[in-house]
Amino acid sequence: MISQWSRDKRRRRREEEAAKPHPHDVIMLELMRQLRPHTYGAIYDNPRSVSARALQKAIDEMAGTITGDAQYFHAKPHSLCVGFRESPKD
Repeated sequence: MISQWSRDKRRRRREEEAAKPHPHDVIMLELMRQLRPHTYGAIYDNPRSVSARALQKAIDEMAGTITGDAQYFHAKPHSLCVGFRESPKD
């Protein structure tokens, strides 16, 4: 017979695993972090800014298509896909 303790342990382990970002999320978030410094300034300031914004949008849309959640990165606490005009946090 399965004890309450073992059920709680499995439930906690599943919750901990669900709270961790998936390895593919980590890769996409790292790409977005590297692009982020190039996205500041008014729209069409320079070609690099426009390209970086387009690439960030493509990454976010790709994650939404894969997961079925259009706002996938926006809903995550570890999201880097916040406003484009904010200064970097790191």
